[in-house]
Amino acid sequence: MQAKSIQLMAICLASAALMAHHHHTHRALGGENFGFNNNYAVNSQTQTGAAANSYGNGYSALSASKNAVATEAAGDKGANSQSAYQQKSEGWAVTNGFNNKDGYGNNNGSNNGFNNNFSNNINTQSTTGAIAYGAGGVKSNTGVEGGDVLAQGTQGTGSAMTWGQNQNAWTVSNGFGNKRLLSNKGKKESDSCEENFGWNNNWSDKSATNAAATSQSYGDGYSAVSAGRKGVNTEAYGKEGAKSSSAFEQQNNGWAVQNGFLNGKGGNTGFNNNFSNNNTTKAVTNAQGFGEAGVKSEADKDGANVFAKGTKGTVSDLGWKGAEDNWAVTNGFANKKRRLSAKGKNDDSCDGKSIDEIKKMVLAYKKQIVDLKSDKVRLVKQVEDLKCDNDELRKKCNIKGGKRLGVSQ
Repeated sequence: MQAKSIQLMAICLASAALMAHHHHTHRALGGENFGFNNNYAVNSQTQTGAAANSYGNGYSALSASKNAVATEAAGDKGANSQSAYQQKSEGWAVTNGFNNKDGYGNNNGSNNGFNNNFSNNINTQSTTGAIAYGAGGVKSNTGVEGGDVLAQGTQGTGSAMTWGQNQNAWTVSNGFGNKRLLSNKGKKESDSCEENFGWNNNWSDKSATNAAATSQSYGDGYSAVSAGRKGVNTEAYGKEGAKSSSAFEQQNNGWAVQNGFLNGKGGNTGFNNNFSNNNTTKAVTNAQGFGEAGVKSEADKDGANVFAKGTKGTVSDLGWKGAEDNWAVTNGFANKKRRLSAKGKNDDSCDGKSIDEIKKMVLAYKKQIVDLKSDKVRLVKQVEDLKCDNDELRKKCNIKGGKRLGVSQ
């Protein structure tokens, strides 16, 4: 019974220690250490408002979540809806990992590590409005990813929407590694091949988007608008006329820097990629059809289009202005060294690697990162399993009446 109590105390202490640590380090057989650290935070504030009405025989419905707000209404004498959405989200994460092998027993000593920091901040604002005259219905949905509004009525419709978003995202990633071959006796050979490699990947993406659109139909028909980061669209049809208008403005600024190298006794190789992508877009559209008519427009960073058709005439116009400033610089190098064997002959056992081989090494190393994250998932599951047993452990481990249960029994 005493041995069982001591074993139980060990389990309690182990579970408490495991739950108290966020950083994990492990030692495997053969002289291998690895660890990781993963910290992140998300701060999000969301506000929504919505209203929907139906007239006569009909229905209305509203829904809202962290990512969107939706409205829907229909009535045989008309319907309307309005909504507003605002969200400010700030998120960041820091991830680190390492792996060390002393090389004894497998003739291969190595040290690897990585660091990955990123941030993503998004601010979104949107409003919608829809109305249907006569028998008809309205529907809207808007949020972080964009939105759309639809109205259909036997005596006319109206649809309107505004959507804006600012985003600022960036990432900094670094990695390194070195490898040394050892003799069978576990001693470093003076002429062994030693390799050092590393990479760096930094990028940033900033964007600001503003879009607005209105669409109307007269008589029996429908109207629709949609807007988001990719552009703005309008559409309307009415037996007595239709019209629509839109405005779209966007500014994007992005850049990236990538570097990699490999140094060994056989040679040195490396690469560098730098690029930037900046563009600005401004567009407006207007379309109107008289009589039985249909209109349609779209505007985005690639261009704008307007279509209008009417039995009694049409009016359409647009304006689009775009500017781009993109550039890229790519460099690479490689040199190969040949060392002499003890007999003075060329020995190619330490030949340098090509740039493509370096990139393959980077991909293989990123797989090690995935494996480390898998270990993290396994450890988290162990913690959860221990938490599941928490009630039972607490009964046996907690001090009650001045005595720890299980010790005196």
